[in-house]
Amino acid sequence: MDKSIPLRRRIRAKAITALLKFFACFSLKTLYRFSNAIASLLIAFPNQTKEIAQQNIALAFPELSADEQKQLLNQTLRHNTATMFELSFMWLNSYERILKSVTKITLPPEFAEDQKNFEQMIFITPHFGSWELSGLYASSLYPLATLYRPSRLYIDPLIIEGRGKNGATLVSTTAQGIRDMMKAMKNGRSVGILPDQDPGAKDGMFAPFFGLDASTMTLVSKLANRFKIPAYIVASKRDLSSGTFTIELIKIDDQLQSDDTLESITALNQAIETEIRKSPEQYLWTYKRFKTTPEGEPNRYH
Repeated sequence: MDKSIPLRRRIRAKAITALLKFFACFSLKTLYRFSNAIASLLIAFPNQTKEIAQQNIALAFPELSADEQKQLLNQTLRHNTATMFELSFMWLNSYERILKSVTKITLPPEFAEDQKNFEQMIFITPHFGSWELSGLYASSLYPLATLYRPSRLYIDPLIIEGRGKNGATLVSTTAQGIRDMMKAMKNGRSVGILPDQDPGAKDGMFAPFFGLDASTMTLVSKLANRFKIPAYIVASKRDLSSGTFTIELIKIDDQLQSDDTLESITALNQAIETEIRKSPEQYLWTYKRFKTTPEGEPNRYH
């Protein structure tokens, strides 16, 4: 580890790495028992994580009754906590062991045809279900370059090795990283992107998402338009009771390749929203997805 990093942070990074290695020894069912205990505390007591999820659910599902929103909130906290406990399993185990937890993989009929006609694709892995598994599966299909936000916990070597176990190349979410991704695509690599974070007013464009104008990244739109290649959502849904997953590929409408950026990112958001609505409890509602608002609109979080 870089000795320019303060000693306290290096010690913390080593402690976190040791803890992740410890948890990686357990089965998913056991990890979910741990996560369920933590989730029960989040449900029972006031906390910021619970508050953010509660506000997001109220914003995205105004049609639900108060009781229905509360039920979705509790399920969301259990799934979002499970996501954190899965990290050790996904990063530190072999892909062969991870794949044993997958009970079903569903590929749409057009995927086989696209494989024949295109040497590369865009894989979208929203913060839904196990996005770590989604990325690993996508990189087993095509040589992949995937965007990666460096960790504030200084455990980057572990993350890079874990996410790259199927040969994926990780590039940072910086200007240089975007250039590296473009170079990788020109060299024939496919790309994996988590496109559903709030990029802010400066770096994003507003498009509908759950009935709200949400700041949305335009990178996926630009890549789809430039390279004219298909884009698929990879959705890995978990079953907390059995410790298993299903994986499904969903093709995004060709409007994603539109020259009109708003039309393109609207198609992207609509595809993601449609998938989330099938199992809304598995989305990362603990993140302030609607933080950036159009000029003149009030803060959506309080």
